[in-house]
Amino acid sequence: MMLEYRPRITGMLSNLRVSHTLTKVIAYIRHPRSRKKRRVLRNQLTERLEIRGFLSHEELPFAWGAPSVVRPPAITVIVPNFNHARFLRERLRSILEQTRPVDEIIILDDASSDGSLELIEEITRDANRPVRLLRNDINSGSIFSQWEKGLALASGDLIWICESDDSCDENFLQTLIPHFQDPSVMLAFGRIDFIDEAGAPRHDANDRIGLEQFSDSARLASASSWFNGPFGLRCVIRNVGGCVFRRQTIDEGLIAELKTYKICGDWLLYSRLARGGQIAYEPRARSYFRIHGANSSVASFRTTAFYDEHVRIAYALRRHYGVKIKTLSEMLRKTWHQCKSTLGKRHAAEFASRLSLPAIAAEPRVVQHILLAIDPASRDNGGPFPFLFAKELLRQGHDVSLLVIGSETVPEEFQSLLAKEIPIFRNAHVIRSGLNDFIREFGITLINTHHASVDEYLYRLSARIGVSYIATDHRSYRNRQIDKKLGNWLCRNVDKWVSSQSENGVPDAIAQEFARTRRGARRFWHAKLSAKEDANLVNSCVAAQRTLFSSL
Repeated sequence: MMLEYRPRITGMLSNLRVSHTLTKVIAYIRHPRSRKKRRVLRNQLTERLEIRGFLSHEELPFAWGAPSVVRPPAITVIVPNFNHARFLRERLRSILEQTRPVDEIIILDDASSDGSLELIEEITRDANRPVRLLRNDINSGSIFSQWEKGLALASGDLIWICESDDSCDENFLQTLIPHFQDPSVMLAFGRIDFIDEAGAPRHDANDRIGLEQFSDSARLASASSWFNGPFGLRCVIRNVGGCVFRRQTIDEGLIAELKTYKICGDWLLYSRLARGGQIAYEPRARSYFRIHGANSSVASFRTTAFYDEHVRIAYALRRHYGVKIKTLSEMLRKTWHQCKSTLGKRHAAEFASRLSLPAIAAEPRVVQHILLAIDPASRDNGGPFPFLFAKELLRQGHDVSLLVIGSETVPEEFQSLLAKEIPIFRNAHVIRSGLNDFIREFGITLINTHHASVDEYLYRLSARIGVSYIATDHRSYRNRQIDKKLGNWLCRNVDKWVSSQSENGVPDAIAQEFARTRRGARRFWHAKLSAKEDANLVNSCVAAQRTLFSSL
């Protein structure tokens, strides 16, 4: 079906092909006598080409005015182990000796038979923090089953999953955790270096993966930018122990899907953990991925499942983020080359025959990113309604984020209603890049406001909202004077009004202004929505809101 896979992909990417050829020429000119040096330089140049256009903000999240947290976040460490007794002492000490202490350690032994249990009890006997050890009588056969169990038991605000054969610097958490002062950061990771069985650096492996792209400075960017950039080309987080993420409820469907993966499931998990928020990279936070004979990741390179799962990831990234086919084509081109060099031409041809770029390109984006904008300090702000509605949208499978206007945080009385999966943005996030650039960067497909002051705030930022717009009136327009320019702006930008008080939801003040500018509300809305690709999304959100209003 696609036996001639290489020409097909490179044909779609002629510019990239020329660029990659140029890197070979430059590398040969610089190092004509050293193949190793040419390979290292070629990797460096290629990485820079591939992440060109990646939207990134290098300042730390707390550098531009994020408030200090009321209390430090609690950190739960999950340590899955299976027959890694020879590495456990170093692994557990690297956790217990962190300069930023952890709050809880959950160790999950998957029926080890090498004396791991006795060693764990010995090492953790004098630990000055809670340690829970759970042992399976029968090996689960799935690392994701162990992760699922650990996440169900965790009580911390942040989760750090530490594979039992790896290690890290003592300052790993101290340098990584400050990024979570920004409530929109859902996941943060550090630099991950390869080490051998004895703990010595594996320079050959580190050079091959081109770490130079992330070695210079801290980066902060939207999940959408990451997955349309570096994360769309490869799983940048080479090992789960190199990242920390916010504790959240993981959908049962996602857990079931993860269990069908043997190698690339963590890549899929990162895409869902980040959701509509931001991902931070901190190069000073060092962790170490150990390569040894019993390492499942190393053995996976010689299995066809490793390469086929890359195709599944391509489909998933299209569904979740609408990642451009150009990015995914380059990812699969690299996968094809790796398959050819590792397994041979026959396996590479068979791999190519099992995928179709047109089919991947035709995969629609089904996970929408909906931004709920609120003003908690104002009266008639909907009270708990936006938070209940956010949970309903999450239940429907959408990504949801919260824009809080005029306040640094969500009021305490609503904290318990706010789902942990929801990133929180403030004025500074929007002002930093401008409203429409913010919408594009985060892949937002719909905005839903919940107060007149929020509508006025958006009006001051942009003359035209580039995505669908639902205004939910919680009586905030009652007895409110509407400026004529604002009224015209609302008529041009709002696709639907929703109210608990009336069927059409349009406030009287807006309806009067609307009547002066258009012939009829129904005709106007129909014309606007028919021109939008996501009209079904608008209608389904409106229907969900009215159902929720009637149930309260």
